[in-house]
Amino acid sequence: MCEYKVRQGIIYLRGIIGEESDFTQLVGAFKEYRIDMKMVININSLGTRRWTAFTAALPQDKLFFLNVPSNVFSLVHIVPSLLGLGSRENCLTRIESYCFEMVCDQCANSLLMTISAKALGKLLVKNQIEYACNVCNAQKMQLTENDLYVLDSILDP
Repeated sequence: MCEYKVRQGIIYLRGIIGEESDFTQLVGAFKEYRIDMKMVININSLGTRRWTAFTAALPQDKLFFLNVPSNVFSLVHIVPSLLGLGSRENCLTRIESYCFEMVCDQCANSLLMTISAKALGKLLVKNQIEYACNVCNAQKMQLTENDLYVLDSILDP
């Protein structure tokens, strides 16, 4: 089940968006909807139906997503309306930041890294997504294979 909390005008989601998820109380509650998805584990098939109904009921020009994890973003190719109404390209403009998992080849340490949508484009063009491990000090952590696939889909839809 997906829980949500509202802090400083941002809706923070946590868990699995599924058949029991209910977001109806949020419709009409804000002028602008900034939804942080960093802690969303998954969106199952019935959750997809509930979630798309929720996002369709929101003002599309006031709908923004933060920390969209790769497991959610990969579903946008199948169901673009996960991020509101409109084309896939239109939905992508609502994403303010992405959340990716980095893994160290040396010690297997992993961490979640947030990258703004603007910075992501610049980093991908220059092939400069690198991060030093905070455990073993290895100079380069790698994106997971799934996240590399998702990044490719952002660059080449």
